[in-house]
Amino acid sequence: MPSLKFSEVFKPGTYPEHTYVERTSKDSMFSYEQRLNMALGLDGFLVCITGPSKTGKTVLCEKVIGLDNIVSLNGNDFEKSGDFWGAIALKAGIPLSGTQGTTNTVNLPAESIMQSATQNYVVNKDAVVKYFVDNEKVLVLDDFHYASDDMQYEAACQLKDVIRRNFKAVVISLPHRSDDPLRQNPDLNGRIQFIELQPWTDEELIQIPQKGFQKLNVVASPEILSQMTLESAASPQLMQYICFNLSLAANQKSINTVTHELLQLSCRITTVNLDCKAIVDYIKFGPPSRGQKRVKYQLTNGKSVDIYELLLYIIAENPPYTKLPLEEIKKRSDALIVGISEAPHIRKESSLSKPNSTKLKDALGKTQERLKQEKAFYNVIECKDNALYVLESLFLFYLRWSNWKERD
Repeated sequence: MPSLKFSEVFKPGTYPEHTYVERTSKDSMFSYEQRLNMALGLDGFLVCITGPSKTGKTVLCEKVIGLDNIVSLNGNDFEKSGDFWGAIALKAGIPLSGTQGTTNTVNLPAESIMQSATQNYVVNKDAVVKYFVDNEKVLVLDDFHYASDDMQYEAACQLKDVIRRNFKAVVISLPHRSDDPLRQNPDLNGRIQFIELQPWTDEELIQIPQKGFQKLNVVASPEILSQMTLESAASPQLMQYICFNLSLAANQKSINTVTHELLQLSCRITTVNLDCKAIVDYIKFGPPSRGQKRVKYQLTNGKSVDIYELLLYIIAENPPYTKLPLEEIKKRSDALIVGISEAPHIRKESSLSKPNSTKLKDALGKTQERLKQEKAFYNVIECKDNALYVLESLFLFYLRWSNWKERD
């Protein structure tokens, strides 16, 4: 019998001690762990870790720096606070204000008099920096992209001033672009150590179930492991989710061999608590139609959908890809559609019975613009260079395995 519980082995939300996979950077001979250690060892430099969502950027910091040495601040935390150093002090547990007492001895000819006084103080940047340096703490600014550009630029300016005083900081964000605030700050030119995490390969992802199942005495065939890797969409967190629920289902059924039916059950269970319904509904209903009925397309499954709901079906099709070129989008669209079921403005026998590439691209562009106007939580896709990028692997997984298609 295994000595570990499945909840101890697979950790989709915390540091996975038993299933951590060390990866080697493709552009160097060093692992990402070695690169981060080297970057943190350089005084006077800011460390910036970038990479697609759910690729293990935070877990990498926890592995190298250690949970006890990290003070983590989310991009939304200091965006709401407006006080950069106050927000950091609050997270680190440093009192923001207090009373400090002082005692002085006054020597007079006949006697010595003790004088005491108290004064109020408010924590400042210098006090925070001293605390971090003295206690060997490292500031980790997670999801830096969630803050506004102005706040990101202000944070970069603040950090530039203190990294020269041995203050250690790591910024975690999505893949950097030429216009991001860190690169726009000329004072940080030559003072940033960039570590860009590449998407996980199948060979790297498969190590998670291999390590975990061995500890739990669970058996999975190469075909099952390959399917798990495909469904994980290059996300180690999603793989941890699937493995966790697989182990849970196997334990409940008192079996130790993973079947295709068990894997499908695990995938459905994984979507139950994923918070994606609001995003799906927002995309599905599309922009205001201003009283005009949209063209409806009949799908091979018998459903009738407009072009915005069609986009969700296209993303959910096999195989699961996080990048869909326009040609692939058109190919999937043609395969899904039987013909037009409702055409307020055109005849059913028209050559427009299936949307062309221009119409699909236009719908994608409008969808992205609407999502950008909402909170960062909604920014799950991006359209550029005639391709659709799914930025959130959990959203892709939700489209494939939840029951959203069955809802009205």
